[in-house]
Formats: sequence, structure tokens, C-alpha cells
Amino acid sequence: LSPFRLRPIYRTDGALPEEALAELQQAHEHLVETVDEHYISEHNTHMLYDEVILLAWLIGFVVVAVVLALLSASILKPLRNLEKAALTLQNGNYNSTVRIEGNDEFTAVGRAFNAMAYALADTHETLYSRAMRDSLTGLLNRRGLTSALENVCSASAPASLLLIDVDRFKAINDSLGHDAGDRALVELTGDMRTVVRTGDSVGRYGGDEFLIILPGLDTTAAMTVAQRLLDQIHQSNNARSAPFEISIGVASKRDTPTSPHELLKAADDALYEAKKAGRGTARAFSTS
Repeated sequence: LSPFRLRPIYRTDGALPEEALAELQQAHEHLVETVDEHYISEHNTHMLYDEVILLAWLIGFVVVAVVLALLSASILKPLRNLEKAALTLQNGNYNSTVRIEGNDEFTAVGRAFNAMAYALADTHETLYSRAMRDSLTGLLNRRGLTSALENVCSASAPASLLLIDVDRFKAINDSLGHDAGDRALVELTGDMRTVVRTGDSVGRYGGDEFLIILPGLDTTAAMTVAQRLLDQIHQSNNARSAPFEISIGVASKRDTPTSPHELLKAADDALYEAKKAGRGTARAFSTS
């Protein structure tokens, strides 16, 4: 603070002069102004400091947000894609793969994951084929046929079965050997494939018995398919060293759900009638 110099003025009566009072008043006012200025300066300094801190915090927040965005694009996004593909794979979708982009560590991980997914898909297909396919003919086995039969029997639509048996198959094995018997089954497989549609199910039900499932066909249409198969067998026998005949039992359901056991039983009864009729024929039975 700037000091004020007060002149000592004395009067004989002991009272301070007016000049001294005025100078004291002036000193007091200057002191007050100086204190106010100092307070305002300090206050402004604190305000500036707070503003600087706030600005620095905002800049830091923006920097962190930008870094997180970059991390999300370069790290988090590939990780999420990998996690999503892994969960899809876990749920049984063996065609699940991750998109390959760039040439970094995550790309290498993605390639390894895709290779694993392809290997799992091949393994699953092989195991499924072994579980559902007959090893000799490549047709559906009994398990695969059971699944297809359950589907058509539970549907509210017509369907028919052709239960096929090779006539005197034991005689073929006994006289010509089991290789000749296996060859007859494979040749029959080829004949059946020539008369069925894309959506039909064909399989080896067991031994020398085969089953053809015909969705959407009634008894009349199924008998037409059976006759076509008999004609195909007769035609193919002209070129076979060991010709054979088959008997066919046809069973049909209407447009209401039916028990698979009931439909198979009807087909088996019809096959029995075909055998009684002299073999090489087809007989039909329609469920109620």
C-alpha cells in the first residue's frame, strides 16, 4: 500500500486540524480501494485457474473419447465379431465365420477361427452322414428314415410309403455269395433313385428292406410310382448278371396326422399281401 505522509499540525487548543482529518479520510478511501483491487485480482486469478482446469478436463475427455473410438474400431469391434461368431458356432451353426480385414494380429486370429469352423463343419457333416446314412448304399439308414417318417406323419397332408423287399434275397447270398447280394442292393438303389422325386426320402430300412417316403401322394399316385419301379427293375435285369425281383407294400395316410407305427404296419401288411400274390408285385393299403 502506498503510505500517506501526515504532517504533524498542532494547535494550542489540542484539536486536530481539518487538513489532517481530510488526509486521514483520503488514506482510508485509498486503503479500501487497494484492498478491493487486490481481492478482485485474486478472484479473477482463481476464476482463470478454474477455467483452465475445466478446459484441460474437457480436452482430456475428448482425447479419451477419440482413443476409445479408435480402440473400438481396431480392437473391440473385431473382438465382438469373434465373440458373435463363436456363440453362433456354439449353437450348432457350423457355417459361422468372421470377416477377414487387414493384416494384423486380429486378422490372424480370424483366419484361425475360420479354419477351425470349416474343420468342425466337415467333421459334423461326416458324423451326421455316418449316423444317418447307410454305409453300403449311401441312402438314409433306419435312423434317418425314422426322422423323415415322423415329419410326414405329423403333417396335415397326404403321404405314402413304399416298403420294398428283395425277393429270395437269401438265395442270392447262398448261391452267388454275399458280394453278389451287396451288388444287388446297390443296383436296386440306383433303380429307386430313377423313379423318385427330389423331395422324397429313400433309405435302407434294414437288411434287404428299403423304404421310400412320398410326401403329398395318395394311394393311387403311390401305386403309380411302385409300378414304375417294378418296370425299372425288369428293364435293368436285362443287363444284370444276377437279376432279381422285388415286392412292394404301399400304405397311405390322409391329410390328418397319423402314427408312424400305424403307417409302417399298414405298409408291412401290404408287403405281405404282395409276397402272397407271387412276388414281383405291389399291393396297397390305406389307413383310415
